[in-house]
Amino acid sequence: MPQIYNYTSAAIKYNHLRLSYFDNVTWLDDEDFDLFEDISLVCDPKHEEFYYEYQYMPRNVTYHSTVENMLKTAPTFGDLLWKWSWQGVSSRSGPDGYFGEVLTSEGLCFTINTLAADEILRKENVDANHPYLTSSKWTKHWDIERGYSAYGSDTYPAQGKHEGASPDLSITFWDGSSLHDPLCNTLNSGLKVYLHHPADLPRSSLYYYAVLNEQVTSMALSFSIITTSDTLRNYDPKVRQCYFNDERYLRYFKIYTANNCKMECLTNYTYASCGCVSFYMPFATKNATCKLRDQNCVIKAHDDFLQGNVDIAEDNCHCLPACNTIDYDAEILKTDFNLKKSIITEAHAQNPEAYSSSRGRGFDFSKLEMFFKRSQFVSINRSELFGLTDFLANIGGLLGVFLGFSFLSLVEIVYFATLRLFCSLKKDLQEEKIERRRSLKEY
Repeated sequence: MPQIYNYTSAAIKYNHLRLSYFDNVTWLDDEDFDLFEDISLVCDPKHEEFYYEYQYMPRNVTYHSTVENMLKTAPTFGDLLWKWSWQGVSSRSGPDGYFGEVLTSEGLCFTINTLAADEILRKENVDANHPYLTSSKWTKHWDIERGYSAYGSDTYPAQGKHEGASPDLSITFWDGSSLHDPLCNTLNSGLKVYLHHPADLPRSSLYYYAVLNEQVTSMALSFSIITTSDTLRNYDPKVRQCYFNDERYLRYFKIYTANNCKMECLTNYTYASCGCVSFYMPFATKNATCKLRDQNCVIKAHDDFLQGNVDIAEDNCHCLPACNTIDYDAEILKTDFNLKKSIITEAHAQNPEAYSSSRGRGFDFSKLEMFFKRSQFVSINRSELFGLTDFLANIGGLLGVFLGFSFLSLVEIVYFATLRLFCSLKKDLQEEKIERRRSLKEY
């Protein structure tokens, strides 16, 4: 936030000093430059040539400054959210346990309905003092493989309503000039919204939904579920193409999901390539956070990882989907949102002389509404096509078809080979004797 740290002024200052750094490099030891470098990791200003030269300059930096500087200059919950409601219960106070802060590649973000950090992360294997995720609400009546064991408001992750008469989640944002710095992420306006599984460590991606100023963004959520029969546990994961949660151990995560696995692999590959990791990646060594001069290596490692150019053990990065997964999607509808006009009009009506100082006059408002599109969902169950019993039954049926053989057939063979043959021969002999007698009489 500019009132806490003016990034534009700092960028102009250090860009000017850069031009004469051959004559005077004492500014590299300036504490303010530490802050400028840390905030630059998320602000991404247009000083590529400055950073290109800076990465070859020797400098000692400390770990703790990076995240601490980001947190103290980032907007807070109250700076962004004017008011919010969950299933009709409105509030302008704190997040009441539903919201949490999370570090992503784009800086500090807010997440809702996410599992507690202690349920997702193995705190013994990551830096315990690093605020990767602040969500603290534990699961209740829910299991990642079996789903909900009960229904109602006393469950977590929280459930959506069935009737869809009103949004499950409604958030009104306000956006003022005090939140923006001219050189810090000003190319794109509005807010980004990401959908993720509650057990995933939230992360930013290329696929997101935008909430723009002076608009209501309605998100109609839909999801599909894939479950896997326990009978498939006897098969190798590479055969069934999925992992059960207790089959694949992750060093930094307690819960296996494909996204958590990819995050861990990307972290390990980045460290193997650059000797450090990005500030949002879970890692054990607190002194291994990449600084600004390492960003070229970090970006290259990320691109190589996405393209499959990974040299570390293939099994450690063979991130198959979880055997029980939920995939989310959303349809977007946008309409105008005239809350600012309404506030100004109401203030002017109440006190025409003082309406210019009304609470919402200096802000732009936007609104996000989220609800489930339909109460039913598509569920796909992965199971055996042919089990052992089915296999034996089909083998017996095929033998019966091709051989025409059964136990009744065996009895018939014995009957035709013995008793039936004897009776036929005896009958033929008797008929032959009778025929001879007739012939002698006629003669």
